[in-house]
Amino acid sequence: MKIVKLRISNYRGIESLETDVTPQGMVISGGNGKGKSSVLAGLQALLTARGVDASDIRIGAERAELLVDLDGTSVRRIITAKGNTLTVTNGDGFRAQKPQGFLSDLLGTGATIDPLSLFLAKPAERRKMILGALPVTVTLDQLRAWVPTIPATFDCSGHGLEVIERVRKQAYDQRTARNGDAKRAREEADRAAAEASKIVAPVGAATVADARATLDRAKAHATELESRRASVTAAIQRTEGARAKATQLRADADAVEVPTTDRAAYDAARVERDTLRDLVERLTEELEAAQGQLESARMRVGRLDSAFTAAASATKRVDDLRAQAAMIEETVGAATPTGPSDEDVQAATAAIDAATVALAAAETAERAAVAAARASETAAAAKAAEAEAARLDGIVKVLTNDAPAQLLAASNGIPGLSIHGDDITLDGKSLDALCGAEQMRFAVQIAKRMAGKVRVIMVDGAERLDPEQFDEFVREATSGDFQLLVTRVDRGEVHYEAITADDATAEAAE
Repeated sequence: MKIVKLRISNYRGIESLETDVTPQGMVISGGNGKGKSSVLAGLQALLTARGVDASDIRIGAERAELLVDLDGTSVRRIITAKGNTLTVTNGDGFRAQKPQGFLSDLLGTGATIDPLSLFLAKPAERRKMILGALPVTVTLDQLRAWVPTIPATFDCSGHGLEVIERVRKQAYDQRTARNGDAKRAREEADRAAAEASKIVAPVGAATVADARATLDRAKAHATELESRRASVTAAIQRTEGARAKATQLRADADAVEVPTTDRAAYDAARVERDTLRDLVERLTEELEAAQGQLESARMRVGRLDSAFTAAASATKRVDDLRAQAAMIEETVGAATPTGPSDEDVQAATAAIDAATVALAAAETAERAAVAAARASETAAAAKAAEAEAARLDGIVKVLTNDAPAQLLAASNGIPGLSIHGDDITLDGKSLDALCGAEQMRFAVQIAKRMAGKVRVIMVDGAERLDPEQFDEFVREATSGDFQLLVTRVDRGEVHYEAITADDATAEAAE
């Protein structure tokens, strides 16, 4: 359905306009402020009810009237100070009961989009416009074909490309995190491998437990030898003291003074004492007769008893001291221990040194084994992290390229289109990075997909294109049996130039 005739009266700066429109459309050109844009604004107001305020009535007029003939269907809107009325009829007597709803079904959203303004829109608005032109849905089964781990509860509602982008963003974030994990794991694995390479395990080394037990036994044996040697030293010291004591006892014995200087005299004195005792007994009977003799004998006996007692005591002390000295010497001779030899101590020290070396070798072997095990574990962890990062990288690539392409191909979308947040790319290039011709072709594709049943594209301000681009734009916009209404700044008053079939195909012929 295309525009066949357009009539505008008293709308904004237009007092009266009535023109036929060719199937390819027309170019409205003229100087600034001459009313070019008002033509398209009036057409938009007529079809979409935008710009139908009383202020849009031309100054001095009571009402504005807009009328368009769409292949036999007449659309008429009258704007007054009290409001506006819309009627949709055709030559067969049809009259739409809900004219605006009827028009919305015909128009889709294309009548409200200027494709050249698409690139002037803010990213979020541009994204909304493009997604609106490409109604795409995606199912859980489709998502699982690209990402098998998608849960059954995943929400697939919304625009298909947005859903894919949401999944892609999650996978991208996960991949970024896993890449970091993989990098750190690989660095850790490299460090572990380097550390393991520095430790050379001795051949035939015992276990640390066995080596430590051997060292402990060697140390215990050496301690025992030292204890024995200390005991022997102490015993020798005690023996020396005992011998010195015995020597002192003998000296003490020799120093004792025995009252009698002659043993024979002592014995004789004892005999004499005994004789005198007998005499005392006999004389006792003769006491009275021999009193003087008795007293003298008693005195002599007393002196002899004292001398005998002193001599007996000294003799006994000498005998005791000599007996003690003999006993000490006998005891010392029997008790003197024999300590470990120097060779025994040296052997024990050598055993400790050997056990210490063996323990160091065992500990080195254990560190080597631990380092090797850690290197193996970290290498396996790094490999697993790298594999996971690679898996996620594959998913990101599929969701970046294959998934949108397959979805758009199944939905008659634009091949190569992907969405990353508010940024939209075409064949991997941001829309803003496209050249002018590429942007123009893309904008026309979007406009055509939004055109609905009314195959009309309206563009205001084509002076943004140079002459070569403008010709290419006309050809692109009118291809596929579309009609183009476009304004362009030029000199002079407003004039209307029909776009012919030759204009639309001239560039193609070249």
